Amino acid sequence: MKRSTFVNDTSHTIGLAAVILCSCGGDAFVLATPDSGTEGGTTVLVQIGDGTPVDSQKADGSAPDVAAPDAGSPDAYQDVATIDAAPPVTAQSCSDIRASGATSDGVYTIDVDGPTGPKPPFNVYCRNMSTVEPTEYLELPANLDAGLSANFSNWAGWAPQLGNPCPALTLAFTKVRLVLPGLTVDTSDRTFATLEGPADAASCLPTEMGYAYAGSCLAGGDMSGRGNVDLIGTPFRLTAATSFSCTGYSASGSGTVSTDRKHADLVGGGYAGWCTAGDGGLGLEFN
Repeated sequence: MKRSTFVNDTSHTIGLAAVILCSCGGDAFVLATPDSGTEGGTTVLVQIGDGTPVDSQKADGSAPDVAAPDAGSPDAYQDVATIDAAPPVTAQSCSDIRASGATSDGVYTIDVDGPTGPKPPFNVYCRNMSTVEPTEYLELPANLDAGLSANFSNWAGWAPQLGNPCPALTLAFTKVRLVLPGLTVDTSDRTFATLEGPADAASCLPTEMGYAYAGSCLAGGDMSGRGNVDLIGTPFRLTAATSFSCTGYSASGSGTVSTDRKHADLVGGGYAGWCTAGDGGLGLEFN
């Protein structure tokens, strides 16, 4: 299937039996390609008896040869490994990163409750860093590393009697909008979504179709739409309160969450029906 990237700003409305509407189309969005970032590290030194630092490992990755001090020397019972401490992360958002002088979009480390809070620092992708309101996105390694095989939403298609020319549609996500400080996902944001389908199919996307979504307009009670959430490679899992619900006309479906809450699989559809995150939204918490 050919993948396309484009901006969608049109809508289509299909009438069914004069009273049932299957509506598709939606707000403008940009389907972008994944970006990557780099992170720094800390050099580990080993201090030998006379205080001389040496590299922490040999070229082959093994530990260095460090001569043991004489049994009677003062160094005999002292620790010999020291690690340079990394400075604490004080930025709590991409806006804080920008305030420190950074203006390039990319991966940065933030700590949503600061260095004294219980939550650990983690990486986000900061977008629109050249503006006054940069935004945070969570990268989804399950797609970045293995291709667009997870973190997808699907509209299974249209009933033949409708005569709708739109095909079945799938959106695959490499990043999702992370709302801070509450750590919830804005499932409506399609900035980093790739549409798998014809280039002219953007106008067929249902308005409600975002992340964690499965739907169709095939028949009452249909559940042929598919969706997936995969948080492998991130420091998060779904909160226990996260649930999925179905809406629309003659809608059916469900969401199944794995025991470790790192995955969720959705099925859904109907005669213009879909299944997505419930009223509580898609909430995240640290593993």
